[in-house]
Amino acid sequence: MKKYLKYIISIILIIIFVFSVVPKNFQNDTFYIIALGEQILEDGLDKVDHFSWHNNLEYRYPHWLFDIINAEVFDAFGLNGIYVLVCFVSVIFMLVLFWILVKKKNNWFLSLCSTLLVTYLIRNSFTGRAQIVSYILFLIEIQLIELFIKKKSKLSCLGILIISSIIANIHATAWIMTLVLFLPYIGEYIFVLYTLEEINNRQEKRYIKEINKLKKSQNKDNQEKIKKLEQEIEHCKIFRNREKKEENHKIIIKKMNNEKWLFIPLICAIIGAMITPIGITPFTYYFKINVGNTMGYINEHLPVIPANSLEFLVFTIVVIALIGFTNSKLKLSDAFLILGLYLMSLSARRNCYLMIPLCCIPITKMIQDFLDFNLQKGTSNFDSSTIKFFKILFTIFTIGILGISIYNYIKSSNVPYVDPKTYPTKAIDFVKNELDLNEIKLYNSYHTGSYILMNGIPVFIDSRCDLYTPEFNKGVVVFDDYMDVQYGKSTIFEILDKYEMTHCIIAKNSIEYTYMKDDYRCINLYEDDNFVVFEYKKAELVME
Repeated sequence: MKKYLKYIISIILIIIFVFSVVPKNFQNDTFYIIALGEQILEDGLDKVDHFSWHNNLEYRYPHWLFDIINAEVFDAFGLNGIYVLVCFVSVIFMLVLFWILVKKKNNWFLSLCSTLLVTYLIRNSFTGRAQIVSYILFLIEIQLIELFIKKKSKLSCLGILIISSIIANIHATAWIMTLVLFLPYIGEYIFVLYTLEEINNRQEKRYIKEINKLKKSQNKDNQEKIKKLEQEIEHCKIFRNREKKEENHKIIIKKMNNEKWLFIPLICAIIGAMITPIGITPFTYYFKINVGNTMGYINEHLPVIPANSLEFLVFTIVVIALIGFTNSKLKLSDAFLILGLYLMSLSARRNCYLMIPLCCIPITKMIQDFLDFNLQKGTSNFDSSTIKFFKILFTIFTIGILGISIYNYIKSSNVPYVDPKTYPTKAIDFVKNELDLNEIKLYNSYHTGSYILMNGIPVFIDSRCDLYTPEFNKGVVVFDDYMDVQYGKSTIFEILDKYEMTHCIIAKNSIEYTYMKDDYRCINLYEDDNFVVFEYKKAELVME
């Protein structure tokens, strides 16, 4: 029991800490996910949008299975149930990471510290969105790819097929990452083929082949040629022995024979994505969304500003310190993985939350190698006083984590799931009770649309940005029109007239409110501390 006590304590600490840092405020996507799930349970996957007042919009339900799960939980337990679900999945995520770190033969305490640090850095990703599931699956996928390379395991192929299928149904918008995660290993295989060592090996094989041919011919004149070829083989062996001194290289380059068979699990991943009722959406979504304008406006898709991103800064400092100032080594595939995810994070800040847990594994291994090299001896050789000191240190560490967790619990105890400063909780009640929903065309913001539609009110726009773009619905430019208002390219009145809207729910800190509050065409029907409901009439109607 004593042998496993440290792991039991570590697991308990991870669970407590994760629960304490999961944000209680839900992001806007969570609300439309619940509404979509309820719609799917009622009408099935009909590929039609039911929540905006725009006619004939096609919607592919890219995370339909996740929507259903959330709707079922919400119907049974409300937002409390959604919060517990997020906490539960987040705990699984961090426990899987801890288990992988330990299995990689890292010290258990180092694995615990890495897991807790990752938990803190990506805490804002713990929310009711499909990424909390897909990120776990990506983490497992990498382990299955490495298992295949190591043992050519058939079970790893089956696992990748299953994971790919689950992601295609739970988070099809991110499925392309299933293929991207193969690239570091494919890149390593291609790179190794053209290293001097591999070229040298191929030359040696050619020389041996030529010698065998010459020996079979039994021609005495061939003896001189054979002697020269044998000398060349000796040169190849000398070169190979010199190259094998890995301590001279920061990046470890090893030929893995099974890497050439990676196309098998890759095909399994592609087949897995076909096992879905939403057709080719997993294959096409990423490319369609990148062609449109949404990537240039939505906050999480914008490039990272390093000075404003704590998680990005911490990651960068740790990687530079390990590579530049320690003797730790890095596998070429891990180097490709870190570099690729780093560049992805620079281009879109949402990728930071994927980069940190996936890259935590090779980075922790580098730290372990550094400690092993410099400590020179294991804890088994420490004297009793040193061991006692470490136990006291771990006790203080445990108390510290518990203290931080308790502080986080107290701090978030009164935080509402739906922030009334962010979402029009009271204004929605007015609209539902005082207005005829069948007769109005409501203007709302991108950020409030999901909460409004969850309450049964048809919206102008919501955070399903793809729905409102021409890449997904030909001729539809709702997203572009909305953004033109936000950036001053069009006035709010031009958009209201274009779509013949009759009412608006407007935040008081918005650009729309600045123009509408004193305009004669806008009638203030309702107002609270944060939002206003306006009735809008065209100028010619007001004059009448």
